Amino acid sequence: MDRSTVTFIVISLVFIAAALYQAVVSFRSKRVELNRLATGTVFGVFAVVFYMGRLFIESSGAFMVWTSLCLISVAVAMFCFAQFSVHFTCLSENKWARLLLRCFSLGLVLDAVIWVVNPFYPWAIRLESVSERMLLSVSDKNAFYVFHLALVFTMFATSIGLMLFRYAREPKVYRKRYIGPSIIVAVLLLINVLLDEFTDLELDYSIEFYCLLPVCVYWYSCRFAVIDLINYFNDNIFKNIDRGVVLFDYKGKLVVFNKMAEQLLAGIDLNVSLTQKDFMKFCNISDFYSESVEVYSTQGFVNRDDRIQPIRCDFRKIKGDGDCLVGNLFVISDTVARTDLLTGFHSWEHFKNFVAKDASQFTYPLTVVVCDLNNLSRLNNMKGHNVGDRLLIGMADALREAFPQGSCFVRGEDAKLIVICDYMELAEVNERMEIVKKKVQSSFQYAVDGATTWNTDIVDAIDSATHTLMQKKLLDRSSAHSELLTSLVRALQECDSDTEAHVKRTQRMGAALGRKIGLSDKQQSNLSLLCLLHDIGKIGIPLDILNKPGKLSEEEWNTIKTHAKKGYEIAKSSKGLVEIADMILHHHERWDGLGYPDGLKGEQIPLLSRIIAVVDSFDAMVSNCSYRAARPIEEAIVELERCAGTQFDPYLVSEFVAICRDIAKDVKPDEGRFDPIFDEIVNRTKKNGDENNRSLHRVHNVMFTRYVLDIHNSIIEVDENFEKMTGFTMDDVRAKSLRQLDLIPEEDLTEYLCLVSEVLAKSPMLYCEHRLKRKDGTVIYVFCIGKVFYDSVSRETRSEIIVTNSSNTYAMMMMKGEAKESAAARMKLLENPSSRDSLTGFLNPETFRRDAEEKITYGKYRVMALAVDVDGYEKFCESKGRETGESFLLLVSEALNDSLREHDMACRLGKDFFVAMLFFEKNSPPGYMYDRAQQIYDKVSVTVSSEADAPTLSMGAVLDCDQAKNYDELIEAAENLMRTSKKRGGGRLTVSE
Repeated sequence: MDRSTVTFIVISLVFIAAALYQAVVSFRSKRVELNRLATGTVFGVFAVVFYMGRLFIESSGAFMVWTSLCLISVAVAMFCFAQFSVHFTCLSENKWARLLLRCFSLGLVLDAVIWVVNPFYPWAIRLESVSERMLLSVSDKNAFYVFHLALVFTMFATSIGLMLFRYAREPKVYRKRYIGPSIIVAVLLLINVLLDEFTDLELDYSIEFYCLLPVCVYWYSCRFAVIDLINYFNDNIFKNIDRGVVLFDYKGKLVVFNKMAEQLLAGIDLNVSLTQKDFMKFCNISDFYSESVEVYSTQGFVNRDDRIQPIRCDFRKIKGDGDCLVGNLFVISDTVARTDLLTGFHSWEHFKNFVAKDASQFTYPLTVVVCDLNNLSRLNNMKGHNVGDRLLIGMADALREAFPQGSCFVRGEDAKLIVICDYMELAEVNERMEIVKKKVQSSFQYAVDGATTWNTDIVDAIDSATHTLMQKKLLDRSSAHSELLTSLVRALQECDSDTEAHVKRTQRMGAALGRKIGLSDKQQSNLSLLCLLHDIGKIGIPLDILNKPGKLSEEEWNTIKTHAKKGYEIAKSSKGLVEIADMILHHHERWDGLGYPDGLKGEQIPLLSRIIAVVDSFDAMVSNCSYRAARPIEEAIVELERCAGTQFDPYLVSEFVAICRDIAKDVKPDEGRFDPIFDEIVNRTKKNGDENNRSLHRVHNVMFTRYVLDIHNSIIEVDENFEKMTGFTMDDVRAKSLRQLDLIPEEDLTEYLCLVSEVLAKSPMLYCEHRLKRKDGTVIYVFCIGKVFYDSVSRETRSEIIVTNSSNTYAMMMMKGEAKESAAARMKLLENPSSRDSLTGFLNPETFRRDAEEKITYGKYRVMALAVDVDGYEKFCESKGRETGESFLLLVSEALNDSLREHDMACRLGKDFFVAMLFFEKNSPPGYMYDRAQQIYDKVSVTVSSEADAPTLSMGAVLDCDQAKNYDELIEAAENLMRTSKKRGGGRLTVSE
């Protein structure tokens, strides 16, 4: 085999490989025209292969067969190319084009017959030997051979003609796709002519044309031209879209922006030095950037045309290979979103615009309710925006269900949710919000206001309710906003150890009086805040004057009077307290004008200042203080009536006295039938005799003792029952050798110290149950109440402890078997104080079983048990790591907890095995309960599926029935159904028949 033959074979194999690759790609596209092109490519490959095969054949008969196959393949390849051209030029439905293809197909059949017969009867071509090779030679230009050539060239010329026809009719931007094949053919023909004219080649390189033609057409017309077309349209879309587009790279540097962005952000200098952080700041877009946020929509504001105008911003991360960040895209539009994308409520800006244009759409009077989740921003920072968003969605759904149809729902600023509805009484609003509280698995606050007439600005009413809401959040310990208030109250407690109890009493009495005289929600909120802080100015009064046991001198009394002014200044300096500043200033004014500091008279005094004057004076009279004993309720009432019209507002006194008399009438020494609002007051006043000093309580014969600790936790003072309960004598105390920790068993010390530290971090009052070690070494169970106070005599901090022996109480309950089991469970719980799972926060198995059995035994509910297991958890941990596995379990537990109602309960029984108990009303239909199980499964599954490569969950659900009545039977039945889910492939819920 000579060099020219080897060269020809190598070149042919390269062309064949390229052609086959193009054919595979075309077939995979599943487009009709590309499938036709790929078929032509395959037959073009066959033509080259059959031509190469002749080079290795010595038999003339075999040579003739391979030649016929080569020529048939050429004809089929050109027919397929003609089909491709018809479809590519969008003429497949044209009747003339279809007729032409039918004619070509008939000619193809005839041509195939000619070449199938030719090896046996050479009527088209014959062979002759040239240079020791058998080469094809035309026999007198036989008509059959001429027919073959005419058919091939006609199909080829038709294909090119269709391309040129479409080129002439298409818009300029599309022409490149159709001119390409003509250029390719011209180039290939030119190469073939040059080879014939200037080379003396025995082998026919023109056969490669049938391989190269479809490859070149595919890459030029179907790939490069399309890419150019897409780039053209992308460029035009980018320039002409009616939204601003701003792109930053992964480092936050500006890459590109369009003209619309310049128009919408006219007040911002879009240049290469602009960073993403500065851009968001200029647009007043909240910094929502985090690793977990891929797509986000929000509202921003820009200064355009000397006006602050709202814009909508849609943010998207652009990821590259390997899921790495390559850029951040901002799409800006000047249309205010009508609907909040998260909750489905009206957006705040759209609502304001709507009200400004046509507030007559509302029917007055209206009620406005503003709600806000406590600690939402903190929750978003700690657990991610997804958790906070789920809470907002749940709260929005609960509000829709609780309020009547036709109400207007708005998402306000700072994630506040607003309801505007037809007027309803405050009591009805409170009832509806109680329904919402049961459905929302997080604490929140709400405030109510109203728009009474058509000329009342609804936005102003919302702002007023929002201000009230912020005051309520100040009073709510679960809210982050309460930290300021907490610090003020603690400062006040340093001055007066009885501040907390006094505040609670005045708040309860003030709330009762406020409800009776019909205060609005806003006034009630202000009153509660005023009860808490009306004496805040005392933190500026010297302690030796505040805690002086005897009568004050005139100078000292004048110093005390300054606390109203000092309190006013403190309130004025805080945005959340400004509204009650004047009320603090005037809470010591008198009705007759003889009060201080400004000598206001009658209704010149703010209403809430008049209320606090009444309840504050009443509480002072019925409470013990350093210089006098508490008065009985009736005597305090008489004093209030005597001072009505001089010191106090007579109307408020009459209303308050009516409340007091209604509660205190027919009171007998040991009767406990009092309204909860005044139970603390009554408890303080009804025991003024010897009963007040007795240490033996007659309910259940439970003994208690009182003792006092110094700052070092040494016991410095005890009562007469201390020795009876603990065995330690007065001599042990006097020797100062007895400390609080001496009363705790050694094995419980760590648990006790942790428990006390945790409780005291939240409140100055301590309530706990623990074991107490007596002097003789025996152990009893006690209930302990402790309070930290400031002793003005010793000028040191003290702790007052009251300990109750609770052992006998448990013993008295053991007359029934059920009570005995319950008592045993409680005793066991005392021995194992940790009642929560350390990973998930769910109840531990013992506590869960105890609580569930109590509810099941109660018999008031229908019970459903759920069993949930993670499919393939061990494999997941092996591939992702144990820490990732535990994070996934935590996600499952959070999703499950979010799905449960307030009275349902859940527990982790095994490593990745969870159970839950759902409690329903007795008349609940089974279908409703199983639907509830499906909802829980769907919600938990959707939540956990957001994790990459997350495993699925299998769940079983069973209702209490004859076969499953008690705790063990329900758990076992639910677990069996869960295993059935696993046998069916996992990732599903199976319920009992």
